[in-house]
This record gives sequence, structure tokens and C-alpha cells, in this order.
Amino acid sequence: MCISIFGDQSPRIKPHKAYLWTNSIRDGRGILLNTQNREIILKSLRRLVWEGKIKVYAFVIMPNHIHLVWEFLTLDCEDIIENFREETTRLIVNNMNIGCPDLVKYFKTGKGIRKYRIWRKKPKSMLLQSKSQISNALMYVHNNPAFDRWGLVKSDTEFKWSSAGYYDSGIDPFGFLTHYLGSEDRIPGMA
Repeated sequence: MCISIFGDQSPRIKPHKAYLWTNSIRDGRGILLNTQNREIILKSLRRLVWEGKIKVYAFVIMPNHIHLVWEFLTLDCEDIIENFREETTRLIVNNMNIGCPDLVKYFKTGKGIRKYRIWRKKPKSMLLQSKSQISNALMYVHNNPAFDRWGLVKSDTEFKWSSAGYYDSGIDPFGFLTHYLGSEDRIPGMA
């Protein structure tokens, strides 16, 4: 069963707090089935972590959307999100120009310097304020590929494009994950 755990409105994102964040591809197009497009998202997240701008506690890259549980480490949270969306749009459009030029036309907006838009305009986010909320968000993110609607895998740890395996094995094949409890058994944004 696929459920929405978001309220009606997304809060303004602030640094040093954990958020469940979701962004979908325009009109639900399944462009994230493409391995190179998924790798583009992973590389962008890895770069942001290595630059000290974010921590990623959990993620899943679904065929037409992504879920992240992340924390911003600098004050420019909204700029980081917009840059992530712009960078991934540019690189995914370049990748589609090589393999699917007809599909690229669908994402063309023809407006200003941002000629393409692959992401929906308004991502959803939810502030996670307790250990229980973070645990529930991780379960939601990791179980997404196994929900009946998708049926991509039987077990969440089987899905390659997710952090579920990290929480099962303790091994981070992506090189950018942080366990949500960390070494101090703390909750991001809480003393």
C-alpha cells in the first residue's frame, strides 16, 4: 500500500534539521528508470555531501520520483535544493539528448535561461522532529520499491537505488551516507 505521510504544506527548510523530502518528475514520466539518470542524482548528492553542504540519511530513486531524508549544514538550504534540481536537470537533459532526443522535447519550457524543467515545481518536505518520525520516514523511503504499486522488489534491501542495504549491512556503497543516529545517538536538530 502506498501512503502519503506529508501534510498539506511543506515547511520552509532550515539548517541542522532532518527532513523527508520528495520531488517527482513532471507528469510522472519514468525517466529515472535510466541507469545514467540515476547515477547523475547519486553524483550530485555525493558532491553536496563532500562539499559539506548536506548529510544524507536515506534515499530511494524511484522510476519517476526521489525520496530523501537529509539535513542541511549551511544556511543556504533553498539555494542548495534549487542548485541540485538545476544541475540534475541539465545533466539528465544532456543524457537524454544522446539516447532519447524526442523525450527531451517534452521537458522543454522555452522560458529564459532555464529551457528545461524535469522536476515538478513544488517538492514536498516534512520536518522530522523525533527518533520515531525519522524511523518512520526511513521505513517509508526504504519500503517504497516494494509497495504493491511499484512491485520493483520483494525486499527493500534488494533495490540497488536505495540506502536500505546500508541500514541492513552497515556498508555504504555510495560513499555519502550518514546513519541517522550517528556515533552520538542523536537526532539531527535536537539536543
